[in-house]
Amino acid sequence: MITSVFETGSIVTDANDFSKETTAAEKTEVSFGVKEIDLDASRHRFLRGTKTTRGSCVYLPYAPGAINWVIPQGKAVLSSNFSGCWFAKYKLDGAIRVAHVGTPQCNDLWAEIKTRQGFQLICEFKPTDAVDTKKQFELLSGREGAGGIIIGLITSDDKCFMGFGAYKLDQKLGKSVYTALMWKKMN
Repeated sequence: MITSVFETGSIVTDANDFSKETTAAEKTEVSFGVKEIDLDASRHRFLRGTKTTRGSCVYLPYAPGAINWVIPQGKAVLSSNFSGCWFAKYKLDGAIRVAHVGTPQCNDLWAEIKTRQGFQLICEFKPTDAVDTKKQFELLSGREGAGGIIIGLITSDDKCFMGFGAYKLDQKLGKSVYTALMWKKMN
């Protein structure tokens, strides 16, 4: 379980959870690797006032070359490893879904899904559109045990956020510690 993941300097039981990927056949729709995590976003001014500032949310891992989706059941959904992928919330066959759309492999499949009977787009965005990723990662280069990751969050009330998380390995604790987390509202 990941606790207090959105607090600057907070300890994450395993920040590497955010860099894990699931495997799937290319150009397919899948729904797996999902897990529930706890979050406390109450200290972040951009996230205050949303329905999802404290409690559980769903972590949806990136599946390279595929569309990984989840039915959020009224919870916020967080995903990571964005490098140009779409993050979307939509209704299909009467169910609300949130998907991490692997690009460019799934651009055609995503376009086809959007034409299906009963499809209704609620929101979609590319988290990487909000940040100069090259600049952010350059700031981290050369720092032993340091890393950065682009995160997307869609709240239960359909607000979209991009996050850039920088983390480092704390040798004493043997755990990854977030040293900075920047959020930007996307809609």
